[in-house]
Amino acid sequence: MVLLVEASPAVRLPLAESLSGDGLAVIEATSGLEALHKARTFKPHIVITDLYLPDLDGLSLSRALRAQEFIRDVPLIGLVGRMTALAPLRVAGFSVILRKPCSSRLLLERVRGLLDREPSGGAVCR
Repeated sequence: MVLLVEASPAVRLPLAESLSGDGLAVIEATSGLEALHKARTFKPHIVITDLYLPDLDGLSLSRALRAQEFIRDVPLIGLVGRMTALAPLRVAGFSVILRKPCSSRLLLERVRGLLDREPSGGAVCR
């Protein structure tokens, strides 16, 4: 199960469609607080989040998720519009950082790799 956190429907809906079309169950959230609630409820296997969210940004969301034992080790993919200041993202526990807009194919490759427990090495994809 994938938790996809993105405020913009123009970005979220095509990504959700691509992920579900590849056979993955997708739970959507449009804000950081909603994502925290859905993470507790659904216990996803992977979280994909934009960094710029209403009410709780992706960096704070990552820290809040990492503080929860039930989701501490779940892979996190960060979606960013600008590739600046990557060090805080790595410290916050992101497994992969993808630059938006990212192709559905690239996102699916990264998700499948993380779900199969292939080492990501904290990859940054431009």
